[in-house]
Amino acid sequence: QVVAEQESQLAEQGKLISELQGIINQLRAEVVNTRLHLLEQKQVQKEIQSQADALQHKALQTRVALEQITCKFERYRNKIIQATFSVEGSQDPMGELTDNEVLDAMQKIINERAEFQHLLRSKGSK
Repeated sequence: QVVAEQESQLAEQGKLISELQGIINQLRAEVVNTRLHLLEQKQVQKEIQSQADALQHKALQTRVALEQITCKFERYRNKIIQATFSVEGSQDPMGELTDNEVLDAMQKIINERAEFQHLLRSKGSK
């Protein structure tokens, strides 16, 4: 009877050992999957960081280009103002000019010159 009980206990312990080995194998598989998932996440994080760095670089390039264009625009605008208000008979502007005021003054000069050219042509002069 003692041998039968011990065999029964041994069978139960064997069953328990089998179950525990199954759990251990399952946990090992989960650890492997978790590690793979972490590696994938690290790779995605590196890619996202690389894209963020590239976007930051592009933003900086865009800011520099915008600043250069703004400087060129201001120089061009100032030249237009100088040319527009250095014409004989034009009055110096009072204070800061708006873009529309500059355009109106230029349009006035263009119209006057076009009329003058038309007048010269109608009189047969070059």
